[in-house]
Amino acid sequence: GETGKTSEDSELYYDPDNLTQCRAFVDVKRKLRLVLSSVASLPGVSSVGSESVLRRSKMRMSGKTDARQLTEFLQILLAESINGQDKALCAQIREVMRCLVAFDDRAVRKLLRALKGEHRKRTAYMLYLQQSRLSLLQLRSNLEKLAIRLQREKLLIGECLVDMLVRFYLEERDLQLRRFIAEFQTLKAQDERTDIMERALNSLYECLPREKMWRFANAERISFVKKSVERSLMAQLYVYALYPNGEADQSRDRFLSIRTVVPFFRYY
Repeated sequence: GETGKTSEDSELYYDPDNLTQCRAFVDVKRKLRLVLSSVASLPGVSSVGSESVLRRSKMRMSGKTDARQLTEFLQILLAESINGQDKALCAQIREVMRCLVAFDDRAVRKLLRALKGEHRKRTAYMLYLQQSRLSLLQLRSNLEKLAIRLQREKLLIGECLVDMLVRFYLEERDLQLRRFIAEFQTLKAQDERTDIMERALNSLYECLPREKMWRFANAERISFVKKSVERSLMAQLYVYALYPNGEADQSRDRFLSIRTVVPFFRYY
């Protein structure tokens, strides 16, 4: 009774008359697919597999069956996984080889044909996934560029706002600036001019924390405010610093530049 029951269970597991539907076929197909999915991660296996596929017809002519080819290919995978010390893959390959013992060449051909058919069905879905991933990567790239652009525009707007507020800040101290510029014009020594300019800037800097517009500004913003104040002040001192004698210095510079340029054109 026990022998008959065991025989019946064995026939249900592997049924040559209903091969593609029996549990053995489905089981080995799943295990083989799992092993083949790891082929790309093994060094040198992909090229060996490609050569095996390309030489399939020649190997048939030499007398090697599909079952023999598959066994040799699995042995190559097993050797590679042993060299790579991939114990999990070694166990999976050995399990596939154990299951394939019950399959003859006809069954192996059906197994390979079934795997090929399933792969063909998955190809369209794989292409869809690849296209979707490409679209997502393009969208991500566009979003990153947009974020960079927004950050740059935010920085520019902040700088323009600071420049405008600095202008209002200096307009409130117009009388103080006029006295400073008048005193600057009276000085002739460069050291004295540098000293008075530094004192004026420090005076303007000291008033910044007490202003409502800068009360909640961070250190980076305050640093840019100081630069803007310095630029605005230097713009007002530019003419007096370079041309202390006014029109006389400007006329002299124009005359000297003309005398330098004219001989150059005469030479040519």
